[in-house]
Amino acid sequence: MPPKSTTSTLVDRLNECLARCEVILTKLSSPTPTPAPNPTTPPALQADIRHDFISWSGLLAKSATELSLALKPPVSAAAAEGTAVKFADQLTNLNFCLEQLPVGGALTQEIA
Repeated sequence: MPPKSTTSTLVDRLNECLARCEVILTKLSSPTPTPAPNPTTPPALQADIRHDFISWSGLLAKSATELSLALKPPVSAAAAEGTAVKFADQLTNLNFCLEQLPVGGALTQEIA
C-alpha cells in the first residue's frame, strides 16, 4: 500500500477532476447566455473552436480509460496521479472551449 501522503495526493487529484466535471456538466445542462460572436470574427475561428471541442472530447475519452486502468488493482498511486493531472488539464481545456461557444449555436444545441 502506498504511503498515506501519496494516497492523499491522489484523492485530492481525483476530487479536482470531479469538481471540474461538475462545472462542465452544469454548463452543458443549463448554458448561460453569452454574447454572440463578433460579426467580424472569421468563420475559421468558430470552426477552430468546434474542432478543439471535438478533439478535447476525444482525448478526454481516452484519458478516462487510462485513468480507470490506472486505478485497477494493484494501484500505482504515482501513475494514477499523473493520469489524473493529465485528465484534469484536459477538462480545463474542454471547459475553455465551452466558454467560447455562443449559446444558440449549432454545436451548443447539439451537446446541451
